[in-house]
Amino acid sequence: MGRGLQIAIGLTNAIIKTGIKVVGHHHDFYWERDYFDHPNYDFVKELLEEYCPPKEIENMKHVVINKLAQNDLLEKKGLNSDVVPNVFDFDAPLWVEDDYNKTYRNDMGLKDNQVVFLQATRVTNRKAIELAIDLIALLNKEEFKQKLIGKQLYNGKAFNKDTELVLAMVGMHEGGEGYEEKIIQYAKENDVNLIVKPELIAHARHLEDGKKVYSLWDAYVHCDMITYPSIYEGWGNQFLEGLFAKKPQIVFEYSVFESDIISYDFDYISLGNEYKVGDKSLAKISDIVLRKAANETIEYLTNKDKYSACVSKNFKIAKKELSLDSLERVIIPIVDGVKR
Repeated sequence: MGRGLQIAIGLTNAIIKTGIKVVGHHHDFYWERDYFDHPNYDFVKELLEEYCPPKEIENMKHVVINKLAQNDLLEKKGLNSDVVPNVFDFDAPLWVEDDYNKTYRNDMGLKDNQVVFLQATRVTNRKAIELAIDLIALLNKEEFKQKLIGKQLYNGKAFNKDTELVLAMVGMHEGGEGYEEKIIQYAKENDVNLIVKPELIAHARHLEDGKKVYSLWDAYVHCDMITYPSIYEGWGNQFLEGLFAKKPQIVFEYSVFESDIISYDFDYISLGNEYKVGDKSLAKISDIVLRKAANETIEYLTNKDKYSACVSKNFKIAKKELSLDSLERVIIPIVDGVKR
């Protein structure tokens, strides 16, 4: 119901007065954010309770983006809701190399002998990018590097002693407590080549001072694997994008992933579902889970058939279950069911 109490109050009053049929699509309830859940004044708490979202309006139905939020809304407000997951247009043209993005690797400073792991999320604490760094650091160790040297990669390239694993971090920097600086330093300490060039990525392709700026979709085209180590997400936009991009993904199984996504039976490399906060307030997972993920990563990189089968299966499932067509199937009964 908006991002301010005055908006929530105004919308509620308008809905009641007009009797218009309304579907409230809720994302990030106030009780999910410490900043909003601990107001300084009791009257603010009362307004949040009454209007965010409002209770008992017959001509209003509620939808949420995950099952955990659905349970919370029922428990805290006594309101039933439907789950409408995040979706993507799986009928859109696939992202491919073209005349514009063929210069992406050069502009990013990427070399032909580099295997690129893409971190496409915003750079903020809950994305736990340190877990991706831990994985690549482990893959760089002699024990694991020897499993790659001399092998042919999924794309036909040879992995030799000069081949390098790199992590490209292209999202906007929004972390608190100096998170970006911590990540950059952490990568240096662990001898991981971290490429940080968010200025080359924007919402859409354009020229800036005569130089190319690329879309996020271009970054997906020119990576080999996607890292998705987030420890908290409302659903998971980057996971959807990775499915569409047809690239294998390395995923931490955050709570909503477990409640809403895992049942689709996608293929991915798991970073487990448990973490601890270690030095410098950075997330850590167990060595056993990390080593298993490293071995699976090597298998995907060096097995063309497995790589292809994984991404094809994932795309097929997502097109059926998480496309605009599937959204229509979910939304129409909800809208038709609103009373007036």
